[in-house]
Amino acid sequence: MKQIWMTLCSCYDPLAGQLDVHRTPDSLVALLYHLKYAKHVPCKHGVQSVLSHIHASKKISELTKSRLPTPERVSTTVRNVNWVLQYWKCEEPCPDPVSLQFGYVMVRGVPHYADAV
Repeated sequence: MKQIWMTLCSCYDPLAGQLDVHRTPDSLVALLYHLKYAKHVPCKHGVQSVLSHIHASKKISELTKSRLPTPERVSTTVRNVNWVLQYWKCEEPCPDPVSLQFGYVMVRGVPHYADAV
């Protein structure tokens, strides 16, 4: 928990009240997957590397591998988390959740994850 907490704190920008969208995937998310799949990921060198090691493992099921996010989805999810953090501030006006800043875009009136379009 100490390692996760310190990494989370290093990714959080208290002035913005948000996670750093550039740092969080390669620091916090990579650490979480590294810890979860420690037997399959020899070291933590960014989310792309960690996910590649997991995908290369012969001992992890194809179903599990198919459920792993892409690095792009990880970045989108970090942006989604930032919207939640802004929402919890309970300030007016509430930020628009369907914006690229928070990981969503509108396509023909329907919201989509930004990495999926």
